[in-house]
Amino acid sequence: ILLIYLIRTGMRKIYLLITVFLWAVFIRSANAQQFNATVDKTTVGQYDRFQIYFTFEGGDINGISNFHPPALTGFKILSGPNQSSSMQIINGKVSGSMTFSYIAQPSNIGEFTIQSASIDYGGKTYRTQSFNIKVEKGTPQQQKESTGGYSQEELETNVFTAPES
Repeated sequence: ILLIYLIRTGMRKIYLLITVFLWAVFIRSANAQQFNATVDKTTVGQYDRFQIYFTFEGGDINGISNFHPPALTGFKILSGPNQSSSMQIINGKVSGSMTFSYIAQPSNIGEFTIQSASIDYGGKTYRTQSFNIKVEKGTPQQQKESTGGYSQEELETNVFTAPES
């Protein structure tokens, strides 16, 4: 009888330990922060425009600081960094996301690696993964569309800015 009691008591302790462990894993994953890099196209034409997104998710985004983008060598930056954010408060729990985005255009043909970006949150530095962009030869039509229908020569000759009086 004593042996059966010890086995049953031991099983209860093991069950309790497993339950506590699973709850700890669940709570930790519910509060997890992520910082990811994504792109709308991984293969682009020489004159195509594409977007790069660096998104931080999780927790109160007011604690985010020191966004450091990668050097976007091999690309002309047409816009960015643009910033957007969203925040939710559900039952007193704050969560949100912040995205830094760029509109870019390749300068050359080839395979390019976008290195990782970093951001600080809660005393930790988070980094994105690096990723590759393949740039293929574009067509003359794509080149014309990328400049609004004007040749580069026309733009250089006829487009200028003048200071206001």
